[in-house]
Parts: sequence; structure tokens; C-alpha cells
Amino acid sequence: MIAKSGFLASECTNNIDSKIKSTFLLAEAIGKRGQQLMESLSMDRVYDYMLHLISEYSNLQDFKPVPPSSAQEVCEESVLCLAEPKQREYLRRAAAGGSSTPPCSLTKCPNINFFYIWTEQKKKIIEHVKDMEMRKAVKNTM
Repeated sequence: MIAKSGFLASECTNNIDSKIKSTFLLAEAIGKRGQQLMESLSMDRVYDYMLHLISEYSNLQDFKPVPPSSAQEVCEESVLCLAEPKQREYLRRAAAGGSSTPPCSLTKCPNINFFYIWTEQKKKIIEHVKDMEMRKAVKNTM
């Protein structure tokens, strides 16, 4: 009886260890892919995306903003002339300029079932990865 419960405890521990390892490997892969994405992004593309989001969001607004009567227009030179030399250099380097490429345009979804199909494909891929992990875990235990 004790041997049987010891075997079950050992099997349970091995099962938990393999799940922890597979979760760790998955988290590591996600982290590496995220790092690769961050390294491949350029600030021009980030600014393009921000412009696109703001432009699309502004189309949804039903009011027209009007500056208050006390508002003053500020140009780049007026800000730079008030800054100290180190601040001025930093501000010049940090200034965002227009991109040489137009912002991206989102295409309309060609298929009404697009998200359903996409979700099903994602589920199949996840199941496939889990299956591969299980096979690897079984192979490593032999």
C-alpha cells in the first residue's frame, strides 16, 4: 500500500515537474519573441501607429475641439530658447519628425467568419504545441 502511494506521489511529482518545465519553456519563448519584436521596431513605425490610432479615434468624435481664448501657440524655437544647453540638445534629439512613409491602413475584414476561423486556428496550434510538449516529456522520461 505504501509502495503504491509512493509510486503515485512520484508519478504526480514528475507530472508537475514536466508541466512546470513546459510552462517555463513557453514563457521563455514568449519572452524571446517579445524581445525580438521590440528590437525590430523603429520609433518611426511606433509614431506612425500612434498617428494612425489618433486619426482613427478622432473620426469617432462628435465634437470639434476649440482652443480656449487664453491659449497661446508655442513653437519649437520658443521652447528651445528657454532651455539650458544640455536640455536644448536633449530636446533637439528627442523631437519627433514626420515619417517618410504614410501611416498604415487597416484593411476591412474580407470574411465575416474571420475571427472564428482565426480563433479555431489558434486553438489547433495550441493543441499541437501541447501535443509536441507531451511527446517530448514522455520521450525524456523513457
